[in-house]
Amino acid sequence: MRRYPAFQFVAGQVHPGVVAVLKAIPDTDGWDVLDYLYSLEEGIGTIRPVDLIQKDQAGIDKAVRFARRLES
Repeated sequence: MRRYPAFQFVAGQVHPGVVAVLKAIPDTDGWDVLDYLYSLEEGIGTIRPVDLIQKDQAGIDKAVRFARRLES
């Protein structure tokens, strides 16, 4: 049985913030992406990227900007 974190879905569709983060870092391992989303990232402050993407488009944009650092 496969299980998926519920935050990834909204109304039966993949959350647009998750799509944006995955597009920003397409060659990154799924576990690394999940780790990024649930970690407190330096520069973001006291909110996790997973919480940012659920707020609004500005939150998604901020999470994507920091996600791009994972590629290096």
